[in-house]
Amino acid sequence: MKTPQFLPQARWIWHPADEAVNQYVDFVRDFELSRLPKKAALRVAVDSDYQVWINGTLLPGNQYRCYPEERVFNIHDVTRHLRRGSNRIAILAYFRGINCGEYRLGRAGLLAQLDGGPLPLVTDSAWRCRLDPEYRQGLAPRTTPHIGFAMELDARRGDDWIQPGEACRRGWRSAAELAPPTDGFWKTLRARPLPIDLRMEALPGALIARGEFLDVGPEDPMPEAIGMFTSQRPPVDGVLPESTPASEMGQAFRRCGRVAQPAPGPWRFDPPAGKGRGGFALFDLGIDRFGTLKISVDAPVGTVVDVAHGEHLDDLGVRVAVNGNNYADRFICRAGRNERTVPFRRIGGRYLQMHIHFTGKTSDSVVVHSIGVVPREFNGTEIGSFTSDDRLLKAVCELSVKTLRLSMGDQFADCPTREQSLYAFDARNTALFNYYTFGGYEYAEESMRMLGLGARENGLLELCAPARVYCVIPTFSLAWICAVRDHYLFSGTRTLFREFEKTMERIVDVFLERRDPVTGLTRLFTDNPYWVFYEWAPGMAGYEAGQYCAPEGATRLDAPQNLHLIEAMDAVADMLGYEKREEESATWRRRADGLRKSVRRVFYNKQCGLFASFFDKGKRWHYCASVQAQALVVGVVAKRQRVSLQRILFSANAPGSTALIAMLPNGEYQLITEGGSAKDSMIPMTLSTLLYGVKALIDAPPEVQRLAYDTLMKIFGDMALKGATTLWETEQGSDAFLGNGSLCHAWSAAPLWFVHGYLLGVVPAEPGFKRFHVRPHAAGLLRAEGSVPTPHGPIHVRWLREGEKLQVKVQAPKNLVHDLTRSNLTLFEGSSQTREH
Repeated sequence: MKTPQFLPQARWIWHPADEAVNQYVDFVRDFELSRLPKKAALRVAVDSDYQVWINGTLLPGNQYRCYPEERVFNIHDVTRHLRRGSNRIAILAYFRGINCGEYRLGRAGLLAQLDGGPLPLVTDSAWRCRLDPEYRQGLAPRTTPHIGFAMELDARRGDDWIQPGEACRRGWRSAAELAPPTDGFWKTLRARPLPIDLRMEALPGALIARGEFLDVGPEDPMPEAIGMFTSQRPPVDGVLPESTPASEMGQAFRRCGRVAQPAPGPWRFDPPAGKGRGGFALFDLGIDRFGTLKISVDAPVGTVVDVAHGEHLDDLGVRVAVNGNNYADRFICRAGRNERTVPFRRIGGRYLQMHIHFTGKTSDSVVVHSIGVVPREFNGTEIGSFTSDDRLLKAVCELSVKTLRLSMGDQFADCPTREQSLYAFDARNTALFNYYTFGGYEYAEESMRMLGLGARENGLLELCAPARVYCVIPTFSLAWICAVRDHYLFSGTRTLFREFEKTMERIVDVFLERRDPVTGLTRLFTDNPYWVFYEWAPGMAGYEAGQYCAPEGATRLDAPQNLHLIEAMDAVADMLGYEKREEESATWRRRADGLRKSVRRVFYNKQCGLFASFFDKGKRWHYCASVQAQALVVGVVAKRQRVSLQRILFSANAPGSTALIAMLPNGEYQLITEGGSAKDSMIPMTLSTLLYGVKALIDAPPEVQRLAYDTLMKIFGDMALKGATTLWETEQGSDAFLGNGSLCHAWSAAPLWFVHGYLLGVVPAEPGFKRFHVRPHAAGLLRAEGSVPTPHGPIHVRWLREGEKLQVKVQAPKNLVHDLTRSNLTLFEGSSQTREH
């Protein structure tokens, strides 16, 4: 069925009262069909999100995240949902109305078109609308600054408006027509680039604890602890600015006991006798999940059900209200069965905590039939594989894959709980892990496109996409350029390069315009909105303690910024080379080489043999492992210095290191003990920069490989042995960032690159793996085997250590060429090899 994207007579529509913050609007359109079409499709686009029913049946899918003027529409196959006679399309549209870390404020509007048979039918003033009576409209408690509003719903106010034949009289009005499809505010429309997630069944939680809760005011004494749980850890700042479901849950005292045998529902809760305020229940999803909350409850009218979500039970319950964040939603029940979701906000976590407030007017019980999460994590097939004799490494790899899945929604996200935001630096790492695990080239392309479309007037990219954030991190724009190169190299697809070549050139020029005439290095961006951030380590997360931006007139020069710029210029040179534009590529390479010389001259400290992070007025200071790693990766380090730097690279992270890191009350890091030399007190790499650390060890000596391996197993093995189901944002776990630390963070899945790109040693050398390197590293292991996805099929590598030799076997799809040679296997002299296609 070939039709235009949208017909000219289609109109963007909204409620006549105009848009408002946190606004829910119901739309209906009734129509008659004398015969059924062979094929019917419904196209829908909305700012910000929607649910759609055809004749009372909810369809899967919601709005794809995109920029407001460049709207993406979904196509729903509705053929089997239509019927002869009367039909109804019902759409609940939601407008967020505020900028967040994963949403840019646009203009409220709904655009829809039903094609097929005697149709089409388009959105216009014939559609009826109203402000939804169930949802709390307007300002509401924020979940986090990155995500938006928590949800409150009063089912007592609802009706059966989604059903055909239900009268739409009181409160319903004709929709206001705003504009044609791409005339005015809306500039472009394109079909959803990735498939709609068709999953609608919730992954159920199992009851693990139940009992009752009591409200404890600030003057009330804490009752004696009874059972498994005592009290919720209070907010760090003492009092939340307003009473919210989350703060009420956080301040309540819970007394309960474990359930002997966790099992699925239904579960019955009776009104508490005595001083109890209501029922308490804790549910376990088994592992961390990412998706939409769904509950089914039988309850008396007016029963209030509060549900919180979280990743851990470090406070003997879900950390529901912390540091101004509110991880809870409220449902007020109508009489009888209540089946509800949180439709326009995705939650992340393993545990669900429920507080049931009985009305006091009845002794009827509440029956919870089910509670769970409809998954929205990545559903692709795992193609990459790895096996060895180390079972702990296998467990860490499994956690890495789970972490990766949960961090892939519409686009890459840093974490599924606190932010759910697409950052360029995070996405660059996550995309590499994705290439080695799922392939996922089209998915990664869309994430990089979304970032590229977020170029500001100053030439740099938005901090997050699609969003409007008050600040930017300049080096993240450089990381995006490297990510575009990585995509070209792994996928063999030039689309992003050709689409964003000018954007990438502009980004590099913005940095080069800030060159210091004396040193040739690029100066810092100063004042708002430029955040001097490299990683969450002392001195690397802001210009100085308590100051994110460099002040106007700052003369400090930063090695990390210039190292990122070198890597980005090399990336552009690589892509020009892929395009056979050799002369242009050579020009970019010369520019990068000139900057390499400047970095080596200014930041290298001969006395300690390290690169300093900062230089100003003839002084060098601050020594960080990630800077040494990055210097190795981008080729700044002289050959004679390479091995010595490799030897100390992971020493700061290794057990027994004298460099100790503490988190201060304000959430910043500080080096609290320092050894006598710069090497002794070098600041360790954080989890976000471990990828540079591993890449820096290509062809490192065996003992250095082993140290890196042991260090990674210490970091990530500790998480696995402590029962983690995903990898943490930092080694501090949930206590990081004033109690908001994420226990699932995509940048921590570096073990996936370690096993595929380092231990197996498979790295593309030409776009699409037409030629690829095989440079295995033993790192103390006796054998390893695994597969790496490519656009042409998987590459399989197996190696076995025999004394000082590696027996290596490579199998690859036809027409792919690898360069496994004796010179690549520097760890063991006389290594043998087998080459197969």
